[in-house]
Amino acid sequence: CSQSALVSVTALTGPDLSAIILLPSGGFSGGETKGLVMKLQEVNGSDATGSIVVTITVPAGYSVSFDNSLSSILVSGGGTESVQNEKWEVIRTDGSQQLSLRLKGGESIVARSSVSVGLWVSRTSANGGSRSNITVNVADDSGGSYDVNRFNNVYARIINGL
Repeated sequence: CSQSALVSVTALTGPDLSAIILLPSGGFSGGETKGLVMKLQEVNGSDATGSIVVTITVPAGYSVSFDNSLSSILVSGGGTESVQNEKWEVIRTDGSQQLSLRLKGGESIVARSSVSVGLWVSRTSANGGSRSNITVNVADDSGGSYDVNRFNNVYARIINGL
């Protein structure tokens, strides 16, 4: 018996942003506030330019906040991380559970590098023992100026109420 397989791989050219969340300790006591870092990485070897938008969403019972004057933040369960909050502006909020940030005009994410954003997350009314996700979503870029691969644009971090 003989079988042949033909595999075709198509590489996308252009920038590709992928987000991660740095939060080693995801357990929140009642009323506790923790620092986290959202990192946006360009992983395809092209500068990411244009109106880059990311949305951070926390579950019901939590709140998220952003301070554009932060230059470093103590990450809960980790160390102090440098952040570039001054490069970002809040363009939309949905109560205290969702923030949409846009990279300011004239800024970019250089090929194969990353930009870090510091955020504060607080447990407000979530029940002890509950589990849910903090998510980061890179907005779709139909023009391809900052992201040509929409399949790696969402990152989720499980958190729980202690």
